[in-house]
Amino acid sequence: MLVFEILPDAVDVKEDILSTFPDSKVASVDSLDGNDFLQILVPLVSVMMPVISQILQKYFDDNRVTIKYDGVEISALGYDKAMNILKEVLAQRDNSNKE
Repeated sequence: MLVFEILPDAVDVKEDILSTFPDSKVASVDSLDGNDFLQILVPLVSVMMPVISQILQKYFDDNRVTIKYDGVEISALGYDKAMNILKEVLAQRDNSNKE
């Protein structure tokens, strides 16, 4: 949960936050020192999902490996997967050359 604390008279800030995060809840807080303020509670899922999706997309884009060897080009997610595919292709090529 993400919490914004604002003064009750900061209506424009409150409206901006609520328009940006429509699933938010507003709570009025009366503190012991006499200062009143509002807490706007924003569920982290609504805040984090765009960020997480960008991070995951970047990870998958960066994790793609392309190997070019002897006329063969292989692109796969991850080095181990690409090497396994390359070994299979080279083994098939050797078998076809022996026949």
